[in-house]
Amino acid sequence: MSPSKPIGSAVRTYTGVLFDFVNPEQSSINLMDISHSLSLLCRFAGHCKRFYSVAEHAVRVSYICPPGQELWGLHHDDSESYCVDVPRPLKHLAGMESYRAHEKRVQLEIVKMLGFDVLEEPAEVKLADMVLLVTEQRDLLHNSIPDFNIIPLRNQIKPWPSWLARRLYQLRHAELMGWKLKWHDKLALWWLQRNLK
Repeated sequence: MSPSKPIGSAVRTYTGVLFDFVNPEQSSINLMDISHSLSLLCRFAGHCKRFYSVAEHAVRVSYICPPGQELWGLHHDDSESYCVDVPRPLKHLAGMESYRAHEKRVQLEIVKMLGFDVLEEPAEVKLADMVLLVTEQRDLLHNSIPDFNIIPLRNQIKPWPSWLARRLYQLRHAELMGWKLKWHDKLALWWLQRNLK
């Protein structure tokens, strides 16, 4: 059976699945597509000193969320794997309402697919996201003045290559889901946690 051609409102993902923006279905969403895409999406529309992926951002957010919110922290930007990472100033301009509605609908289908009890991003996750944002502005942007009066993290961000961001995103998800990990995967997460402190 030959693959079907994308209709006007659909894209083909990394794993070859058709994802329809008009009708986003949980069956067309998978962690491999999300982690791959986020690992190749650069934050700040690429206007940073070095490539810094949305996948890395998500992993880092998960580590500064309070207990019980880490999984939401890891997945808070998952919709960007399908809708791309639109810079905040552009996303909130008049005329972008339709984009925001599509992004919200996609994110809702993702969190339902993941089986989250809470379907709206918790306030604690939003705060962790903001703390990381001001840290990223300090470490990754030229001539940046933080947008918010929030104290950044102590450690400096040294961006990971995309392949590592993808792998650590997947491992962090597995860890937070309570899946059994191989010894070398546990070692990788131990190394990560130690280096984020």
